[in-house]
Amino acid sequence: FNIAARVDFGTRTNIELSGEGWSSIIKLTANTDTQLLGSSGACARIVIQNLALDGNRSNQSAGTTRQAIRFTSSSAQDIRM
Repeated sequence: FNIAARVDFGTRTNIELSGEGWSSIIKLTANTDTQLLGSSGACARIVIQNLALDGNRSNQSAGTTRQAIRFTSSSAQDIRM
């Protein structure tokens, strides 16, 4: 799956993002310069499993955060990968 913006869990709870192994790839499109997955809200009980993440680093701007997953709220809890 090619994405052009971060998959943002927001304040959602009880989410499972599950693939079918290494052939399930979430790839960031060129010049997007953001994380693949994350939240700045108080999300909870998030499960991420059985997939690969590709940040497409060589096609992003230099100096960006370059983080595949980023949860910035201290209220985010029960995140399992």
